[in-house]
Amino acid sequence: SGHKAVVEVLLKAGAASQVKDAAGKTPAQLADAAGHRALAVKLGASIKEEDMIKGANMVALGGGAFADGDLEGLRAANDVTRTLVQQLMDSTWKGTATRDRGYGQVAQFEVVQVLQNSSKKLWSEYRSRREDVALHFAEKLQDVKTVIDSWEGSLSEPRRLDVNEFFLFHGTQPSAARAICESGFRIDLSGSNK
Repeated sequence: SGHKAVVEVLLKAGAASQVKDAAGKTPAQLADAAGHRALAVKLGASIKEEDMIKGANMVALGGGAFADGDLEGLRAANDVTRTLVQQLMDSTWKGTATRDRGYGQVAQFEVVQVLQNSSKKLWSEYRSRREDVALHFAEKLQDVKTVIDSWEGSLSEPRRLDVNEFFLFHGTQPSAARAICESGFRIDLSGSNK
């Protein structure tokens, strides 16, 4: 059973769920390895893709997961997602003049289309790297502009706060965006305008 009641009592009493054993494993990692997935999630582990409903829409309302059965590749998101992205843009917009904007003022953006990328390979790589980050202390970031209630409530998998997981805007050329969707974001090309 995994002793759910015991875990709930310990957490309520303030037990440290991020402490690591001699092998560097957290209680969530130990519970997951023992096959107690529900307890692992209660202890702070993220929901695994295989725990999601088979064939579910990858990001029906916004994003952050891949489920077996999802279509792979870049495709148009639904209108609900477009509206949520517009709300996110509106709440985080700054009319700052920058070099890429020709130092002129840019009017508010209108989101006319949102494309979703579904890639089991990239999602698996991301999850692996996110787990690596979770093994190290990360001071929690505060006042992140892309954290708004309407967006947070739409995610198919909650963000991992323990690793400072956030959504960020990335401006680039369409060809570069397609390359990122196919092979991942390459830090070595960041800022290179290539």
